[in-house]
This record gives sequence, C-alpha cells and structure tokens, in this order.
Amino acid sequence: MDKGLPTELLQEIFSYIPLSKVFQYTRLCKRIHSCLNSSDFARISLQRTTLPRRMNSVCETAEDKLWLYWPRECQKVYAIDILAPLDSLDWNGGSIMSGKPMPPSIGLLIQLKELRMAQNCLFGPIPDELWELAQLLTLDLSFNRLNCTISNEIQNLMH
Repeated sequence: MDKGLPTELLQEIFSYIPLSKVFQYTRLCKRIHSCLNSSDFARISLQRTTLPRRMNSVCETAEDKLWLYWPRECQKVYAIDILAPLDSLDWNGGSIMSGKPMPPSIGLLIQLKELRMAQNCLFGPIPDELWELAQLLTLDLSFNRLNCTISNEIQNLMH
C-alpha cells in the first residue's frame, strides 16, 4: 500500500510554513494531522524559525502568544527547548493567555524563580504541574478567572 511521501519529508516541507500558520493544515487529513502534531515536527520547525535570543528573564514574545494554541506535543517542545532555561517570565497584562486555561507544560519550566501571569483572563484549574516548580519564589496569578482550590502540593513551593 502506497502511503505517499515519507513523514520526515512532509515534516520538512511543512517546517517552512510560519508557526503562526502551519497548524491550520492539520485539518487536511489524518496523516498531516499526526505529522504536524508530533514533537519531531515541532523541533524541526522551531530550528527553522528565527526566535529572539533570550536572557534569563523575558516578557512575552509573538511566539509565546502562539504556543498556547499549538498542539500539546509542540507546546512541550517549546517549553523545554525555548522557555525552560529562563528563570523569570513576566506575562502580566492580558494578551498572552487571554481566555485560555493555563497549560500543563508550564510545569516543564523547572528553572523558574518568578512567574507573573496576572490579568490574563486565565480560566479553569491551575495545573498540578505548576506545583512541581521547586525553584519558584514568586507566583502572581491575580485578576484571572481561575476556578479551583489551591492544591496541597503548594507546600512543594515553600522555601
């Protein structure tokens, strides 16, 4: 049975499409969907994308705004490869996650000492993965629409 182009070639071709546009093609067919939702594709695409060089802390970038809309596997790759080395994220002020739940991949940012996500219209529960950020000293989630109880796991953050 002929499956057409190899997955690696499809991923290479689609990696030339900007990240802001490429995931709309996941609706073409099941094969393209699985090809673009893989961590392999995310790595290839992120390598091809020119991302701003970051220091130890960061305010939001255009890519940060997009990563929340990407498939879960791609979110994980972005979190590990791009955001994980940072020790501070300042995403206060509304546009980064407006109307989105906080992604569980936030728990992959193990170097974070400061996480500021106030006034973002976040909703839903706080992912349990957040409480695994053992280095976290400052957490600001004020003025959001989070509807959950604070987990007992918050004790993991006590210094």
